[in-house]
Amino acid sequence: MLEFNPAVIAIEPVLQWRDRDKDQEQVFIDQAMRVPKLLVGVELGEARPTVMRRPKKLPTFWGAEGRRGALAEFSGIAHESDQDLHLISTPGFINAPREQTDRVRVPLLFLYRGEVVPAFALQAIMLWLGVTPGEVKVQLGKSISLPNGWKIPIRRDGTVMVNPAAAKQVRRLAVTDILLAAQERDTGTKSSLDLDDLRNQIVLVRASDDPLQPPNIFATAIATIQNNTYVRRVSADIRLMVIGVADRSQLFYLVDLAF
Repeated sequence: MLEFNPAVIAIEPVLQWRDRDKDQEQVFIDQAMRVPKLLVGVELGEARPTVMRRPKKLPTFWGAEGRRGALAEFSGIAHESDQDLHLISTPGFINAPREQTDRVRVPLLFLYRGEVVPAFALQAIMLWLGVTPGEVKVQLGKSISLPNGWKIPIRRDGTVMVNPAAAKQVRRLAVTDILLAAQERDTGTKSSLDLDDLRNQIVLVRASDDPLQPPNIFATAIATIQNNTYVRRVSADIRLMVIGVADRSQLFYLVDLAF
């Protein structure tokens, strides 16, 4: 991917190597040091001091406004990459609590030891824009305001209602596609796969065949934010009006989906 100059490479799976693969890990670290902005997956969990560590670079929204009780709360690190990778990357929290995550809701904020921290998708956007937590205004239940004027509407639990159709804006590539395109570029061969549009973009890396990974919700959330195509709740008056003129038995599922 470095051949195509992306701004951010966001690696969703938690990267851990077996002892017998340490040589491969060192090769990866050497290449990862060349990435302009590297985001790596970290899974939050309950505190177990003998096992878990606190990330050295913990992005925190110190001035977050509003009640924090509805945010998913964690007190420790359940799974994280090896220590060497911490020095050259930013942690991205990949938790997807079942009660807060579905086809249209994706967490953007968590509560970690009393502090409001960005989830994976929001951290990817912040790295892409070159934004620090101190430049972001968080109003729980209202919005996340970015310094470029973008406003991300959020619920009290720190989730954003994404647009599933935004997934159509995501370009999907297999490893073999990238390897072939990079090889053709090195040899000066005309490529059938143009990857020049990846320059200064976010590249999300995930293992599509890993059953332990959550559904591909982070790409949809990132695309929704970039294209400003949020699903927004309508007022209670409009919902009641719609229900009043339609057959309730047929409308309940539609209302739950659309509103």
